[in-house]
Amino acid sequence: MFSKGRSDLRTIIDDMMAYKALGLFLLSEVGHGLDIANLRTTATLLPGGGFELHTTSSLAAKYMPPTVPVLGKPAFGIVWAKLIINDEGISARVLPRRNGSSPLNHAITTFHRVRLPPSALLGELDNSVDVRLSLWRVGVGAISLSAIAITCLKVASSTVYRYSLRRHVGVPRPVPIISFRTQQIPIFTAVAQAHVLEALLKTCTHNFMDDSTGFQTRHAVATIFKAMVVEPALRTHYDLSVRCGAQGLFDYNQVISFFSNMRGISIAEGDVLVLCIRLASELLLGRYSIPETLNSNSLLAKHESAVFNKYTAMVEDHGHRGDHYRSFILPQSQTIIESIGHRMAYDAAVAQGVPQALIDIYECYAIKRDVGWYIEAGVLTQDQVASMEDRAMKAAFPHMSQWVDGMGVSDYLKAPILSEDRWDKFVDSLPSIGVEEKGSTSAVYQARL
Repeated sequence: MFSKGRSDLRTIIDDMMAYKALGLFLLSEVGHGLDIANLRTTATLLPGGGFELHTTSSLAAKYMPPTVPVLGKPAFGIVWAKLIINDEGISARVLPRRNGSSPLNHAITTFHRVRLPPSALLGELDNSVDVRLSLWRVGVGAISLSAIAITCLKVASSTVYRYSLRRHVGVPRPVPIISFRTQQIPIFTAVAQAHVLEALLKTCTHNFMDDSTGFQTRHAVATIFKAMVVEPALRTHYDLSVRCGAQGLFDYNQVISFFSNMRGISIAEGDVLVLCIRLASELLLGRYSIPETLNSNSLLAKHESAVFNKYTAMVEDHGHRGDHYRSFILPQSQTIIESIGHRMAYDAAVAQGVPQALIDIYECYAIKRDVGWYIEAGVLTQDQVASMEDRAMKAAFPHMSQWVDGMGVSDYLKAPILSEDRWDKFVDSLPSIGVEEKGSTSAVYQARL
């Protein structure tokens, strides 16, 4: 957006595109988050030209972007600051490691009256550019960063599925735990989510890159995609870890660690709930719209239409600035966006030929997210929902190994619980306390950390 005609930026951009340098976006502040209207970092225009970049207080420190150079790579960043006209040194402190995740070197970054040349300003000194357009890359991040959730779902569901095939219980004829419906539902649902959401990713990416589509609609698509992948990723990784028993507590099995990582992604590039509040409000006010369904008779399309019509009528009756709106509509913003997203995911899966059994499993998952509406509207009963899920699980069972292998993540599965051989090698690699005497008939006490 600002790089055209800036040959001085070409080398930096090329290095970042080739991963020779780190590119950062310093917007959020300790005391203000993404509230750009109240940012306190300042860039003061100096009489002789150039700018002075300054962190005015501890609350104005830039928060989270990993500004500390690592792996021998320099770090460059776009710093958001309030421009002051007419009216030294950079410090980066590495934050403590985020609990239970594989983090970046998140930092708190401050500027003490740093002198910058005139070329440091991206854009012009006037107000000719809408500040919201300057944030266009957040939409790119909302899609690209959230897409990691799909890979995480693939790896976690593949790991737990294969573990459930080899783990047997019962006597005198042990059976694999995958034969139990309580194991099938979370695992098969995760596999279905991975396939369906990957179809949604392709659709949303196509829509976002369509220059003929309005800017606001493209960012709406990005918000919907993020809302659709973050929530199931958080819920599903927790459910999968539980179905592994004690093994699900440890990072080395590649399940619970994804849950922690997804918590970070749900906040990065815009908190999901905040994004949904803004988008739901603009859609209910009719400022722009989302492409309509191609499957108007589907259950998810009927749900979307009913939810949207309900809250649109509320806005028409009570307005969008009073207590009624704050009390009864804002808290349902994410539900409104999810209703649109579930329908879009269903449409994408149908259009791209995702196996019907997986679509049916995803549909059941989406229905259960707001099952009260289906019952209240007389569309389904609880027993009918249970029967739908039962049919979908039975139809999927014979093909699940094929669909799990088809996700293409086998080379990235590292969990020790995948096989007995892996588990034995893992145990042998652990530091040992005690003495192991092979072949000894005496009692040997040994522990491994």
